[in-house]
Parts: sequence; structure tokens; C-alpha cells
Amino acid sequence: MLLCIWRSSSFSSAPRRLLRLVIHSNLRPCLINSLFTKSFTSETIMSDRKRKATSAPAGKKPTAKQQKLVPLKEEKKERAGGWLQEKLKQRRTEKKEMKFNKKRLRFVSDTEKIKQGSEGVLYWMSRDHRVQGEHTPSSKTIRHLVWLHLQDVIDMPISVFLSSPFFTSQPVDWDKTLVSLQVDRTVGEPEWATPGTKGGIAMLESFIDVRLKLFDTKRNDPNADALSHLSPWIRFGHLSAQRVALQVQHSGKKAGQSVSSFIEELVVRRELTDNFCFYNKKYDSVEGASEWAQKTLEVHAEDNRPYLYTRQQLEEAKTHDKLWNAAQYQMVSEGKMHGFLRMYWAKKILEWTSSPKEALSIALYLNDRYELDGQDPNGFVGCMWSICGIHDQGWRERAVFGKIRYMNYKGCTRKFDVAQFERKYCPKKL
Repeated sequence: MLLCIWRSSSFSSAPRRLLRLVIHSNLRPCLINSLFTKSFTSETIMSDRKRKATSAPAGKKPTAKQQKLVPLKEEKKERAGGWLQEKLKQRRTEKKEMKFNKKRLRFVSDTEKIKQGSEGVLYWMSRDHRVQGEHTPSSKTIRHLVWLHLQDVIDMPISVFLSSPFFTSQPVDWDKTLVSLQVDRTVGEPEWATPGTKGGIAMLESFIDVRLKLFDTKRNDPNADALSHLSPWIRFGHLSAQRVALQVQHSGKKAGQSVSSFIEELVVRRELTDNFCFYNKKYDSVEGASEWAQKTLEVHAEDNRPYLYTRQQLEEAKTHDKLWNAAQYQMVSEGKMHGFLRMYWAKKILEWTSSPKEALSIALYLNDRYELDGQDPNGFVGCMWSICGIHDQGWRERAVFGKIRYMNYKGCTRKFDVAQFERKYCPKKL
């Protein structure tokens, strides 16, 4: 279900009421996070071409069956830059008069009478049918459930928010507002990411046109530009995961296996992290790990560490490991570290600090301070996976790590050109 803030012209000055939207009873609630996005006006990203109604009588609209999507032949042509933004703008214009389906509404406030045309803003979704149990569910368990219902949920209408006719917004002095914020101004703004929905749409477009075809085979190579780079926009709600999934499926068909590989990470992995943080109150603590992981980390807590670094030394990338230093510098300078290296980065913090508790604390501190998608379930679970074995299994026991999965420098050299990455991100003074 969706929790929403409702605002209407009839009570615009009253406190905002909380509502929640639910799926039709003939669809089982599924496990996808922002993929459930829907609201009072709706839109579905569809092909510009539909099958002609061969059996519909003149003057009648074709049935839903006759409106099934067909492959886009025109997409074989090279698309001009900005095509996705223009497509979305066109859809919003076409669907402007669509009405809100009241059957999808169930109130959780004392306000039950809402006028047609009132405005709502989606801000979070609460699931009643997440995977629960004594133990953290495995990726295999959730993957099966998500893929079972995925397409039904992705194909649901997604939100269109239009300017409200019920009130006039007051001008905002954004420079004054920015100055008033109590934030850490020593962390600079990255230049590669343009905030806002338009910036997110532009990045999604470039991913579909340029990088998606490389995703399946090159996503674990930090030297290859094969990732979507969409996590900041999804993290802050500038772009919905449903929008991304729909557009990748409909416009990225030429990418083949890369589409399903990307949906796996966009949906299944995100659901795993949300599920873990929603139910596990100790999601950012060693005590939140599985029993086997806590035990093996405790047994090896006093093991001799080959190197010991302070948080400041790690933050300033002053270690003996050039690859680790380069990954840290990438995160500090760009606000983003390649996903494969973030695993290596966190595991080395476990190896180079005095205890698992300290390692997790430092990893989360650095991740949340410098990553654009920090303070997010993906970040928490990423560090917990690397250090505490969340959603993983026990491996061959070794010093310091115990049965936690191990990664080392030599293993990275077999995966990609480490020297090339080190040259590009050779740490400068931080």
C-alpha cells in the first residue's frame, strides 16, 4: 500500500491527512518498493505504436487486448537527445484529464470525504506482505516472489503530478535557504549529477542509449562505464524505480540479457535491502547479523590484524593499498564509488580495524558522509553484507574474517585492470 499526503482546495489550510492506496483485490501485494507508485492521475509509458483495432466496429474504442504493445521499429533509428523527456511531456499532456479511481483508496485518517481533483503527494509505501520470519530471508526466497509478480506491478499506471490549480506558491529565496542549512560544507558538490527529475530523466536516457547494452557483461568492471548511475535520483525520490523499470523494458529491448540483469539489481536487490531494514531494528549493527555471522566474528575478534588504521587515515586514503585508496578517493571526489569496489572497500575496513563493531561504524560513517545515496537501505545492507555476511552464507574459515566472504587485491586483478583504475583515481590530498 502507499502512504500519501492529501491536499485539497476545501481544506488547504488544514493539517495534511494521511491516506494509503491499496492494490485491487485480485492482485497479491508484492514486494517492490517504489514500483507500487500510483496516484490520482495516472500514466503508463507505452509505445507510440499500437496494433490497429481489426475487429472493433467504427466509432468504438479497441479493447484492451487490441491495445497490446508491439516492438518499436522506429527505435532502431538513432534517437535525438532529449527524446525521453519529450515522450514523458507528451504523455502527461495526453493523460491530464484521467480521473482518480476511488476503489483504490482506504483511509487511515479521520477525513473520509475528498473532492475529485484534489492533489496528493506520494512519500512512502508500507508493505503488509513482506517476507518475515525468524531469520533474514535469502535473496533466492525474495527473488522468486518478486519475479513471480513483477510484471503485474510494473505495468500498473504510474503517477503524474501536475501543477495545482488550488493555490499559488510563494516565491522562495533559495540562496537564503541554502545558507541557513546546518550541513557539512567541507564535502563538495559533485559535478556529474544534475539534481531534479529532469537530470534523472537525462541520465536514464543516456543509460538506455549508451550503457545498458554493456550492463550484463561489464557491470563489475570499474573501468567500464556500464552502470546506470541512477541511484542518487532514486534515493531522493526525483525518479521512481517503476519509471526506470518501465522505460528500460520498453525502450531498451535491443540490450537483450542486460535488461533482466538490470531489473534484478533495481528491484530484487533493493527489495532485499528494504525488507531487511524494515524488519530488523538492528540493521546498522553487528547484532543485526545472523547468528552464525555474529559467532564467527566474535571468535576471530582478537585475531592479529596485518594493518591497523584510524578512521582519519582511512578517510584520507592513507593506506598501503593503492586500489583501496583509489576507491576511497573516487567516493570522496565524485560522491559515488563503483559497486564492485564498495564490497572490497568495506571488507578491507574489517581487516584493518580493531573489531567488527569499529569496522561497521567507520564504513557507515564514510558511506553516509560521502555517497550521494548514503543513509539509505542499500548503503546499510551493502556494508552489512561485506562485514557481517547479511544475505550471504558461511565460507572457508580464515583469520579476522572467520566465515565471512573474503576478498583480496589479487582477486581484483583477475576481474579487471586494477592498474588502470589506480592511475585514474590516484589519491590527491583530501
